[in-house]
Amino acid sequence: MTNTSRLPLGLKIFLAAFSLALIVYNSMHQGTHSLLYFCNVALFVATFGICVERALPVSMAAVGVVMIQLLWSVDLLLTIADASPVRMTEFMLSDNLSPFKKGLALFHVWLPFVLFFAVSRLGYDKRALAWWTLLTWGLLLVSYLFLPRPPAPASDPTLSVNVNFVFGLNMSGPQRRMPELAWLAGMMIALPLVAFLPTHLAFKRWLLRTPEALALRTS
Repeated sequence: MTNTSRLPLGLKIFLAAFSLALIVYNSMHQGTHSLLYFCNVALFVATFGICVERALPVSMAAVGVVMIQLLWSVDLLLTIADASPVRMTEFMLSDNLSPFKKGLALFHVWLPFVLFFAVSRLGYDKRALAWWTLLTWGLLLVSYLFLPRPPAPASDPTLSVNVNFVFGLNMSGPQRRMPELAWLAGMMIALPLVAFLPTHLAFKRWLLRTPEALALRTS
């Protein structure tokens, strides 16, 4: 670390190496388009922001995935205890999933804490909510218009389909409870209101109470 660096060099090296490993593995086994999942994009945006020590990209990643990934971690613990009503992380217990892939997927558990740390050092950029919402809408539209629909073809069962759940929550086929465009529009409205806005407000309130934030505001 230099005298002006606010984040550890080791953290930057680890995130860059981990992101590269994830890119290579997912591209080889699930298709390059699998990198467009919200969680993956947030990891890459956060890695960039941490490496160059810029608050906006780190804040964007924090707004986008902290709440979602904390819920993912809770569901994983409940699934292990056979008590989850959702079991969205049940794939982590599958014998068909390699230990290496399981290790990569565990970034959902530790990334929120890395983001908390990075935001406390760099400060929270209030523009993050608007920018991440715009990025989310773009990813949703790309996922719906151009990426594979569920289910995965029998010839390539590991291919990522239904990226960002734009066709429903089930990977075996599109949801049938409402028109597809209504589901897509619902996601575009619900994600900013239910996940991003509360996180944005929490970060604003939390950061203003930290010594680091006060120092940033007065510098």
